[in-house]
Amino acid sequence: GSCYDANQKDELPLNYNNYSLANLLSILNISFDRKSYFNFLGLLNKINNFLKHLNCRTCGYILKPYNEKHYGYYRVSNFICSNSQCQNKDRIYLCHCLGAKKTAIKSKCENLIDSRDTVRCNYSKHSPTNIYEMYGPFICNICGSCCSQKSLEKKYEELTKRNWKMLPGLEWKVKIKVGHLERRETFCFKCGNEMINNDEEYKLFLEKLEKPDNSFTVLKKGENGYGFWYMIKADNTFFEKAEQLQLKVSNTKGDDLNVKFIGQNATRFLNCQVCETKFNVRKVEFFIKREEIKK
Repeated sequence: GSCYDANQKDELPLNYNNYSLANLLSILNISFDRKSYFNFLGLLNKINNFLKHLNCRTCGYILKPYNEKHYGYYRVSNFICSNSQCQNKDRIYLCHCLGAKKTAIKSKCENLIDSRDTVRCNYSKHSPTNIYEMYGPFICNICGSCCSQKSLEKKYEELTKRNWKMLPGLEWKVKIKVGHLERRETFCFKCGNEMINNDEEYKLFLEKLEKPDNSFTVLKKGENGYGFWYMIKADNTFFEKAEQLQLKVSNTKGDDLNVKFIGQNATRFLNCQVCETKFNVRKVEFFIKREEIKK
């Protein structure tokens, strides 16, 4: 949540454990301007975000660089566990989210992508001929960003200009124009399948509400500040279908559990048909359940 009392006061706290860096600089009589100071704190916050991912999740040891690359935002993006006794020798990829760059349309995400938390996007609809053409970058598990045609072309031009070894499959991706950002395609960070909308099914369901059949009865209907609403008598299957289409379903004040309200929902979602992951289009982020947050 938002902090409404940041530790930015000039006077010294009573307990030295609460001293800020600014307090220490003042004690040492080292001058500084506040703008540069807060810029520095912002940089430290980004470093701290990176440090949260630098431990092996099997044994807890710190990760060590696996290899370094000459091209990339970070010189080192691949890591392995430094514990020789640890059985987990998986290579771990850490890099910033594409949403933090100017290639993003809506997202301003500063998430650090960790390959242990997500999977790669894919280009299966374009008939790839090998595994290098098949898969793209890791998907951001917050905002859903993965690849853009602009970033793919920039990487291709840079490698060509410097006469470095071309990444397998990159030339094909540039030629076919597979970039998901420009195509406005979002992929599930859990399973890698493309998220789809249910606009057509949603439209058919609303048309059905206006023409009731034997499966349900419309008792009342109207509109309010949030949109349309219906009071409907039906079995639980009908209301489950409405919830799947992201309509609001709520109980009435009556005793009949088969009578509920169905209302318009301003927020629309993309859905993964494999693992039921949802993506909030308006907020540009995955919908995370509370039990997943606790983990």
